[in-house]
Amino acid sequence: MRLLLLSLVLAVPALAQQAAMDVGPQSLDLTYRPGGVEAPVVAYDGTVTSLGFYGDASAFSGFYGSEDRIAPTGEIQTMTVSGIEMRFGTNVPVASFGERTAVSVFVPLRAQSAYRYFLGDMSVEVQGDDTSIHIGQGDLGTGIGAAVEVPLAAGAPARKLRAFGTYVAGAGIQGDFVMGLPGGARDPLAYGLRSNTVMLQTEARDLFGTTMGASVGYSFRTASTDTSPIESAAGLLNGFTGDDFRRLESSHLVHVGVIF
Repeated sequence: MRLLLLSLVLAVPALAQQAAMDVGPQSLDLTYRPGGVEAPVVAYDGTVTSLGFYGDASAFSGFYGSEDRIAPTGEIQTMTVSGIEMRFGTNVPVASFGERTAVSVFVPLRAQSAYRYFLGDMSVEVQGDDTSIHIGQGDLGTGIGAAVEVPLAAGAPARKLRAFGTYVAGAGIQGDFVMGLPGGARDPLAYGLRSNTVMLQTEARDLFGTTMGASVGYSFRTASTDTSPIESAAGLLNGFTGDDFRRLESSHLVHVGVIF
């Protein structure tokens, strides 16, 4: 819950850009397998509750979810997952077309970061032996984007309709820190990271003569990590040069929001 409140604070700059606020369910599929480990240390595949602010050049969101599982001993194990995502940057104009209906093409430049936190009983032998896993991600990305803006006739509920979409491919670093891992703790490690983010959004602006609006959108994100940890300064380029990546997570989010 504290992560969700923090996302509210971080969202203030986005609100200044008339971002859309959303609260709703999000589908999350996250499998944590550090390095060359074949069996997942922890995996979550389900729905979480998400709170976010979404604009055409920035996005801030936080989520929380929990899941009960039946251990081989018959005991019920509970695991919780929470996280924050931040994307911010600018859109570099490439071309624009039309007069009344305006179409623009741009190149999005993004700095992206994410944090994931697992807490749960992952030990079969010892009940109540909670393990906590912290995963941090940071990358820089670019891609392609486009926007369409259509003014509406006088008397319409909204003054204009606007739609935009972006695709951003990023590369960077993922770090993790584990406490209470069954079988013994291990040192924090870092790996090369690659991400792909798609965001689509349609907005009705200036509803009923006010500055407010409504929006509906969709976000899809995947992240993959290198199986070889970063062991030197040269290894910081693993996100760009590594060749043995595997899926860490994917998430889908349909957001219906209000624009302030």
